[in-house]
Formats: sequence, C-alpha cells, structure tokens
Amino acid sequence: MIPDITHKILTKQLRELEEDNLIERKVYAEIPPKVEYSITDNGKEIIPVLDMMCDWAFKNNLFGYSLKYNLCEESLKDIIFPDNN
Repeated sequence: MIPDITHKILTKQLRELEEDNLIERKVYAEIPPKVEYSITDNGKEIIPVLDMMCDWAFKNNLFGYSLKYNLCEESLKDIIFPDNN
C-alpha cells in the first residue's frame, strides 16, 4: 500500500507500532524467512480515531499532492483490517 517507502523506514514504522502494542509480529522459522503482522485489540480501538483523521485529511488535502491510495475507502479497510468487524 506504500509503494515508495524504503525497507529501512517501513521496518522502523512497524517496530514503533509493535512497541506501542498496535500490531503484533509473528516470525516463522522458515527459509526464506517469513514474518506476518496483525492488528492487536489496542490497534483496533484506535481505528475510529484514525478514520476521522483520514476523512479530515482527504477532505482538506492541505498538502497539495494527490493520494495514490485513499485509505479511507471501505474496500481498502477490509484488506488492511479484515477482522475489524
């Protein structure tokens, strides 16, 4: 969903989300290595706040750039947070 992000920045962001108990990281003992991330209950609790922020940002687009993906769209939410119902 974030095509222009570097591996270093993505890893940093995921680790911060994990430290904040918003996502869980599961490592599989496989070759090649496999890692899966999932949203925690704490992460699910913050979704309504993120929805409001996302809606606000999309409506105001104060930064003057076009969005590659509108993460406010319901179809994308189902992909990102499939257990959010």
